[in-house]
Amino acid sequence: MKKIVFVFFVVISTFLIGCGGGGGGDGGDLFGSLAVNRVTNAAGISAQWDSQAKANNTALTQCGAGCVVVMEFANGQCAALARGSNVSMG
Repeated sequence: MKKIVFVFFVVISTFLIGCGGGGGGDGGDLFGSLAVNRVTNAAGISAQWDSQAKANNTALTQCGAGCVVVMEFANGQCAALARGSNVSMG
């Protein structure tokens, strides 16, 4: 049982997901972004911002130095990132 719980924790802790929502309360668009650093394996994700620039900046800030935005999404779209134990991402 301990092994199953540990594997579940590892899978959850290395998986990031975000969704852009269904549009703002005033009918405006909502944006999200996913940023990664392919050298350090760092990642950042943001969602439900009122501009793509704000979403990108938030994801880049969460990720840290050397990161780049690899996906932008909006209005109900989602993004996901899975990281493997061998530092591979997809």
